[in-house]
Amino acid sequence: MRTVFIDANPLCQQTTGFQRMIFETLRSLDALLVENESDLEVHVCYPKGLHATLPAFAKIKVDEVRSPRWLPWPLVSLPFFVWRHHGLLCRMATGLCLYKPSILAIHDMRPQKFKEYDVFRVRVNTIISNYVAKILSHQLVTVSYTIKKEIEDILHIPPERIQVIYNGWQHMQRIPEDESVWETYPQLKKGHYYFALGSVARHKNYEWLLAVAQKHPDDIFAVSGMLNARKLPVGIQLQEAPSNVVYVGYVSDAQCKTLMKHCKAFLQPSKYEGFGIPPLEALSVGARICVSNASCLPEIYEDCAYYFDPDDYNVDLNVLLQGTVSPPDRLLARYSWDTAANQWLRLLEQRV
Repeated sequence: MRTVFIDANPLCQQTTGFQRMIFETLRSLDALLVENESDLEVHVCYPKGLHATLPAFAKIKVDEVRSPRWLPWPLVSLPFFVWRHHGLLCRMATGLCLYKPSILAIHDMRPQKFKEYDVFRVRVNTIISNYVAKILSHQLVTVSYTIKKEIEDILHIPPERIQVIYNGWQHMQRIPEDESVWETYPQLKKGHYYFALGSVARHKNYEWLLAVAQKHPDDIFAVSGMLNARKLPVGIQLQEAPSNVVYVGYVSDAQCKTLMKHCKAFLQPSKYEGFGIPPLEALSVGARICVSNASCLPEIYEDCAYYFDPDDYNVDLNVLLQGTVSPPDRLLARYSWDTAANQWLRLLEQRV
């Protein structure tokens, strides 16, 4: 029996882009294993005692692995468990892992490409993880051709060892809308606000949102996500935000979908991304998207987005939206969790 062990430890953490990708890929992979009657035995494993948010599996098996807190999960407990069962280890999220044979994912090269965006500890950990992945992995997976080229150039890995598997958006179809958001934030009116997911991470370019909001005093900017005043970029404080910026904090998936669907446009001012799922989610519910022309975003969104320079704090969004973009149907058809799962399955079957 050919056996693969997929690390589900990231699904014990709060949902971000990594967790969304792993959850949806596993969900589609399970359905594919049933449909194809594959002889591949797939397990997902995570430390016993933690709670992992997992899909309801029909064929994939779940292993809760004993892992003392003083033993690093990816360095000791996980590799030892996979070694005992003579399997292939697969990690769909970036991180250090000491095991061979393995298939590992690198979602971006930010800490090595832009030193100013991350603290020293994060940079060192990521650099070590990436070089270990170069040495130990049978195959690397990433989420865009832009990042694939960066991996080739920085880690000097031949292109045939790196496979691009795009993300999807179909999870949005299962999420209902939640109209309660209009009662909670009465200053938001359908079709009359810009929406963005805020983050203190420097590459997310939060200061651009504040500057552009100040240039558009007659428009409302709704900002959701993690914003901690103690962790904002140097020189930026929450209380400095213009009065037309409405912080909605963390919202549920249903509320987020509602805000995306009814916004004037969804904004993504990032200076660096590996893929950038939120604009795709916004497109899937019919929203217009304004994204920066940096990193992989032009590759992912082609002519379906309104582009701006992330260093241009004087951009006029109302003028920008007068431009012409292509309908998103062809673009949305390209990105699918089922397609991603199919690629993962073929890759796993080849490597086991």
